[in-house]
Amino acid sequence: MKERLLLINNFLSSQEELILIEQFVVLDKFFFGKIQLDAQPKTTLEFDVYIPISFPYSDGALSIIFKCTNIEGYRHINADRSICLRAPKHSDFESRLKLEIEALKEWRDRFYIREEKDERYEYLIIDNIGSPFNFLFTNVKEGFAKDEYGVFKAMTLPFLNENGGLIHENIFITQIGKRNCEWSMNPVMKPNTQGFYFFIDKEPVKKGRISIESWADLNSFISQKNLKILNDYVRHCISTKRDELTNIIIGYNIPGSSEIHWQALVVNASKIPITGKKVVSNYYEYYFSDGRIPWCKTANASYERFFGRGAICETIANKKILIIGLGAIGSTLARIMARSGVKALGLCDNDIVEHGNICRADFGLSQIGLPKSLAVMQNLLTISPFVECWHEANLDKILFEPWKNKSRDRLNKYDLVFDCTSDNELAEYIDKLEIQRPVVNISISNNAREMVCIAGMKNTCETKFQIFQKLNDVQEELFYEGTGCWNPTFRARYFDINSLLNLAIMNFNKQIEEGRKLSSFIIKTETSNGLKLITYDL
Repeated sequence: MKERLLLINNFLSSQEELILIEQFVVLDKFFFGKIQLDAQPKTTLEFDVYIPISFPYSDGALSIIFKCTNIEGYRHINADRSICLRAPKHSDFESRLKLEIEALKEWRDRFYIREEKDERYEYLIIDNIGSPFNFLFTNVKEGFAKDEYGVFKAMTLPFLNENGGLIHENIFITQIGKRNCEWSMNPVMKPNTQGFYFFIDKEPVKKGRISIESWADLNSFISQKNLKILNDYVRHCISTKRDELTNIIIGYNIPGSSEIHWQALVVNASKIPITGKKVVSNYYEYYFSDGRIPWCKTANASYERFFGRGAICETIANKKILIIGLGAIGSTLARIMARSGVKALGLCDNDIVEHGNICRADFGLSQIGLPKSLAVMQNLLTISPFVECWHEANLDKILFEPWKNKSRDRLNKYDLVFDCTSDNELAEYIDKLEIQRPVVNISISNNAREMVCIAGMKNTCETKFQIFQKLNDVQEELFYEGTGCWNPTFRARYFDINSLLNLAIMNFNKQIEEGRKLSSFIIKTETSNGLKLITYDL
């Protein structure tokens, strides 16, 4: 430890443009000291510096923490005054230290001395420490006018502790005035709370990127008309003794962009420091007095950002998809689709969740006894606020009129159908319907040695039979669950099924991305030296 302290102090003392004004000591899990950094022609910068004991390995998102103590409001200075830096990694202590100092100097040159702007907008720095509320919104089609006000609606997802106390609450804004956010319209997204919105004509900042922190600073942003509305609301709540939590969002146009950002706060009505003062007869002037604004975290969670890190190709995402059979393959396929950005999913399975399903399908203990379609729907709605899903009743396997036409019409409502049932009768029935939409039949062999994906064929059942005749050279015993008159099922582990299914979806995605028609293929696993090698047989 002493050697590290000596190395840090000697290294920083030898750096050009830098003065070590307080020697480093051990403070909790950090080496702590203070430095000055020359920034001519501007004021010299002063930093409290925290170097993790784990250095040169990072401790969390950042490695060295440089907290600027004498300036604020410049780009990439966080709410706690730490500088947002991205220094290259290096396993050598002194080399990594040098890279961190170089990154700090680069920040000084670009964003303090030259005051450069980023290509992407940097949101305002707000003090939301301790707030359990997190607001999410999406872009809306219509814009807002200066001084516009109204009511917004939202859906809340609270997370409570074991005693019922609030730990965290996500608030999905569903409607601002008459403008709808683009979340799905599933029942879980029904509004259960509301609040006020006010639209202002500029960013609510006091300096640089720092948001205003005092209610009094809001007076110059909100019109007298809107202040009166808020004052009347507060007086009403106080007079009727309804001191309930009040949600407020304040919107503004991001400079140089058509995008709108909303800043949110949650406060008891009685704690909104607003009052009216009579100026002349029958005319009042309304204003906020001092007091800290309880800002909350907000984020634009529009579809493009929600799935920006990795979405399935747009062609598939925008298809209306039906998944028939929600067992080991179908339930996982539904999850993959929702997590990949698919927006419309029909779910077809009239079976219920059994305890034996859980080891290899996407169900939980609390869902035993539920219809599989309902259980899958519950799971999908905890993944994506953009997926709309519904239960589709099982197909009647009747080829006489009018049942045949009704079944064909039901399937033709979808752009893509996945049959994950392993029901050969159903595969044969769908073949005979001759629907106009592509159908993909996905099935798996015993112990998940192969996954067979048959796409767009009119003889699916016969093709699958011939393929499995060739694949099953070695007949293996199926699994019988319990005693009595049970139908056997294939053996397969969760991770084996998922490995094959993910590769299958990757292949379908590639086919469509490249503009090809969906084609059939087999994924095989071959054991060699204890490793499973996965190959395509296209």
